[in-house]
Amino acid sequence: MIRNAHTFPIKWPIDGKEIEIRIELKYYTRLLFYHPNDFSNFHTAYEVLNNPNRIFIDLKRRFSNSKNKLCVAGKTRYWRKYVVKDNTSISVLFPPHLVYLVFLDEENYIIEHGAERADMIDSLSPRNCETRFGELLWKKTSQNN
Repeated sequence: MIRNAHTFPIKWPIDGKEIEIRIELKYYTRLLFYHPNDFSNFHTAYEVLNNPNRIFIDLKRRFSNSKNKLCVAGKTRYWRKYVVKDNTSISVLFPPHLVYLVFLDEENYIIEHGAERADMIDSLSPRNCETRFGELLWKKTSQNN
């Protein structure tokens, strides 16, 4: 299915090939007008996609066809926060107890993104990742940095 989308290339860490990430215009516009903080964090999503720490496959969600969907997890140094009073966004330090997640469908469309609590044992993974995802597809190590 062809959808109107913003696109940008990233280097996929699993095989080093360049892939195209897509943001559906409908999703992009909804965030721009109704969720400015999430819209501001497209910068963070872009950084995480270009420098991920973990990639999980097969989300385990009730009432959802989530096979082959990916979750790319990472941490950045800064992220954007929207300031309502000034109608601007500012850079602030990324909280150490959080991890940023970008969910992709099988056509590499961003379907959701945001910060969640990090796992107590593996601070580069989201909390309860072993029950929320089918498997860990890729993990950053010192060799593939």
